Amino acid sequence: MWIQGDERDHIQIKKTAKADYDDRFLWKNHDGDKIFIDKNGYIKWNLFYKPYKVYNDNNETKLRLEDQLKGNLVLRKEKGTANLAFNDDNYKIWKGNFDAEGNFVNPVEITEGLDKIFVYDLEQKKLIVNIPDNDTSYKISYITDFAPDAKKGDELENDVVLIEKNQHR
Repeated sequence: MWIQGDERDHIQIKKTAKADYDDRFLWKNHDGDKIFIDKNGYIKWNLFYKPYKVYNDNNETKLRLEDQLKGNLVLRKEKGTANLAFNDDNYKIWKGNFDAEGNFVNPVEITEGLDKIFVYDLEQKKLIVNIPDNDTSYKISYITDFAPDAKKGDELENDVVLIEKNQHR
């Protein structure tokens, strides 16, 4: 995250999220153009996955996204456990298509099996998103909160990679 001064009327601290990814088939953003740590207290992330090749193998090839949270970002989990909390808008996934302009269109929300799609690796502190159908495009959203000890000026980083048969893509 970077801190920038806005000198129009007064100085205001703003944050911009940094996310590393390969945008040929995977891209990421967050709701809103700035993050205000003391205004919202959370970030809603959006991942977009577009198959970079046709697998046509009945999902024999296992694909997953691994999202490494760094800094003072925490996932929403059931209190006192490593289990993800699937209530509200905490974790969502839609299958759909991308139009010629790159917009995600014709979304159909997937509501079953979320506990198999979204998995938290407590040891590595990674959110794992198992891709249900390799030949389908998806929009994935989830919310991270700021840890209780987060403060203005902290660096927050969130890296995502596509894993195909245990190889980064």
